[in-house]
Amino acid sequence: MSNVIVAGVGPGMGCSIVRLLTEKRHSVSVISRTDFGEKISKEVGAYYTRCDLSNFNETAGAIKQIATEMKGVDALVHCAGGYYSSETIDRITPEFFTKALQNNAVTLFNTVHAVVPLMIGRGGSIIAITAAKNVYYNGNAAYAAAKGAVAYMVKRLASELAPHNIRVNSIAPGFISKDDCGSPSVDNKLLKGTRYASINIALAVDSLISNPIITGQDLEVDGGVSTQIRST
Repeated sequence: MSNVIVAGVGPGMGCSIVRLLTEKRHSVSVISRTDFGEKISKEVGAYYTRCDLSNFNETAGAIKQIATEMKGVDALVHCAGGYYSSETIDRITPEFFTKALQNNAVTLFNTVHAVVPLMIGRGGSIIAITAAKNVYYNGNAAYAAAKGAVAYMVKRLASELAPHNIRVNSIAPGFISKDDCGSPSVDNKLLKGTRYASINIALAVDSLISNPIITGQDLEVDGGVSTQIRST
């Protein structure tokens, strides 16, 4: 099994990812700046490091320490983000826009910058979280810009790191429950247009960690809702 860092863990997706990966016998290390991340780590027996991922030096130090404790890193799952809401552009402040980019794109840059040197020579998998089309279209401009930056950073990194056998992908969730933590969905009907259980994102993460030839992809996990959106 793999040594996996899950960065930016909160309720919903992050929690479900940590729980599923430990159930699959991966060695998991959680990075979070909240008490929730520490709580779920204790529950499942994962390593835990408190860290503000928007701080470049703090992130580098935390990942170096984790790599020493785990004796190497095979996969990074970046879950940090947020700032989804439906404000129109006239209600978005410069501070809100900057924070959205910082929490999504800057934290991804900081974690990848720290983990790539640890993967060179052994290979690895990096997975980020973007958003499905229906989420982009219902969100605000700051969120769209931030997730768009993540998506294209993934594309560039996949090309750049392929010679080192480092795979870089993203998962684009539709509307996902924030209240569950690995609970099975009672309704997985396609095109239902409501929130799906976060375990579905965790299953996609586990698949991308284990598949040795998938890279540069943005996997939509949204129950098919985005297939109904036609571009003009």
